[in-house]
Amino acid sequence: MVIFAFFLNFQVSSALSKPKPPCPAGAKRDKAGVCHCPKDQKLHAHPKGGYCVPVTCVPGQFRGSDGRCYCAAGTAILPGATRCVPRNCAADQIRGKDMTCKPRCGVSDRWSPKAAACVPRKCPARQ
Repeated sequence: MVIFAFFLNFQVSSALSKPKPPCPAGAKRDKAGVCHCPKDQKLHAHPKGGYCVPVTCVPGQFRGSDGRCYCAAGTAILPGATRCVPRNCAADQIRGKDMTCKPRCGVSDRWSPKAAACVPRKCPARQ
């Protein structure tokens, strides 16, 4: 009976001491040893272990068959941008504060986000 109890205790302790498999890409293990994806992400199952993907894609992105979010060809989410923007602006455009491409205004004009057009820097004097 004592030998059986010792053997049972050995089996339980060896099962608990086995190293746990790594968490899926992007996930982190909590104190209980359970893997969780970050907030606003979900686990996308995959035969090789899975990975975390966004729950929703940002505007302008589409979800690929692998569950990840992608921008259309020629666009990307550049640093400072909140959505997909062109990688390169045309020669007659400049990069705005939001990283989108804006028309290049003349010397006496400036870009107005409200008007979505080039407007005079100073209002003309009353005539």
